[in-house]
Parts: sequence; structure tokens; C-alpha cells
Amino acid sequence: MIHRPILALGIVGLTASFAIADIDTFPGKASGWHGYARHDFEVGGAKCIAVAPESPAPGRPWIWRARFFGHEPQADAALLARGYHLAYCGVAGLFGAPPAVERWDAFYAFVTTTHGFAKKVALEGMSRGGLIIYGWVAASSEKVVCIYGDNPVCDIRSWPGGKGAGSGSAGDWKLCLEPCGNTEDDVASASRQFQRGYVFGSA
Repeated sequence: MIHRPILALGIVGLTASFAIADIDTFPGKASGWHGYARHDFEVGGAKCIAVAPESPAPGRPWIWRARFFGHEPQADAALLARGYHLAYCGVAGLFGAPPAVERWDAFYAFVTTTHGFAKKVALEGMSRGGLIIYGWVAASSEKVVCIYGDNPVCDIRSWPGGKGAGSGSAGDWKLCLEPCGNTEDDVASASRQFQRGYVFGSA
């Protein structure tokens, strides 16, 4: 079942009336991204990115991009223009499994505690990025204001497993066994446990 993009951000109408902390308080390498200040750094060994708006909106709302940072950036750029921060925490090769959720937990704690980001975040998952956004929200739904899914992968048995209508990816399916379990039965169990309620076709 393919789910087309749905963007429902209830606070995009906020105007940036004051600035809080500058993005330069972030560690790591400073650069630019579509005219905005970007910082690349690490949290718990994960490669992370934060892009700051010119003037943060009240409450410091943010959108959390999963995978493929910079690809089709229209929504990200539009929200930056409205005062949102844009964030990314790399979990490539973890397929939304518990180690990926742990990395996201650490990143969430860092940006909300150290940098005052809003306690509720808008999640953005494109393609395989869907695995981590649905996996994380299953355990942290109280921290999420909305989800934007752009043709998201919602079940590892579909991709990379190829257990449904799609062909999957045999190479990625083998890689998936390490973070999710040692056998295909372990992987299926991990999928049900950590994405329960968000995996279409399973409950």
C-alpha cells in the first residue's frame, strides 16, 4: 500500500518574532545550506546536521528529516523560511531497529535539552526513512506533533525483505539481520515489536 505525501503542520503560521540561541552554539563544522547556517556534528557516534532559520519561530519548532538529507528539499526550505529548524540524525544501515531508535533518543535529548528545541517535533520520512520515523514514534508518540511520509517504507518485511509485492533488496536484507536480529524470524519479530500500530498489514 503506497501512501502519498501528507503534510499537516499545525503551526506553520507562526511568525518569527524573536531569536533565541544562534546555530553557532552547535559543535562541528559550519557551512551553508540553501542560504541558511548549517552545522555538521556527532551525537553518540551518529552523524548529525542542524540547519537554523534566520530567526527561530517562538517555541523553536523543528522538522526532523530521516535519510536522504537534501533530496527534494522543498518542504524543508519552506519551513526554514517560517522559522523552523531542520535536523537530521544518521541511522543508515539500522533499518529502524532498536539501535536506530536509541540514536534518535540521544539526538532528541541533545537538541531539546541543550538547544531548546520544541518538545514535540514534526517527523519527515522519505522512502526507507519511513522505517525510523514510524519505529521512533511507536515508542515516543508523545514527542511527535505530526508525521510527513513521502512514499515511506513502513515494514522491513516489505523492504528490504521483499516479502510482499515488491522485489526488495537481497543485499540490504542481509545487512538488516544484524541490527534487527540474527534470523528472518527475529527480523519479523523486531518489526512487529518496534513498529506495532504503524506497520501496515500487521498488528
